[in-house]
Amino acid sequence: LAIGDYDNDGRLDVLIVDAEGAPLLLHNETPSAGNWVQCRLQGTKSNRDGLGALVWVRTEEGKRYLRLCQTDGSYMSASDKRVHCGVGSAKVVDIEVRWPSGQVDAYRQIPTNRIVSLTEGNIRKKEKLS
Repeated sequence: LAIGDYDNDGRLDVLIVDAEGAPLLLHNETPSAGNWVQCRLQGTKSNRDGLGALVWVRTEEGKRYLRLCQTDGSYMSASDKRVHCGVGSAKVVDIEVRWPSGQVDAYRQIPTNRIVSLTEGNIRKKEKLS
């Protein structure tokens, strides 16, 4: 079992592989339940994928969410390494990344409903969105 956003629409999808059968993609097509942000981390001092980084997401209403950059979760599989966070009705968020190296980077006023590339130590390029 692996979890990830197969079609980059902000809704997490599920891929199941049975040892005796073909892969089964459970494509999430539910109506949107709210806004989201995904962080694609790239370490420079830390490991390249940012695995182990803690990502704090804060909305303008003051709600805070903590996520861990990881790919584990099921036997012999790896889930999407991008950090996904649902943020309700928030239109912009502040993001703080605590990298495994100990460095802390803060990104302000990041628009939601998109994938954001965040590079360790390179907060000047925080506007670089994809």
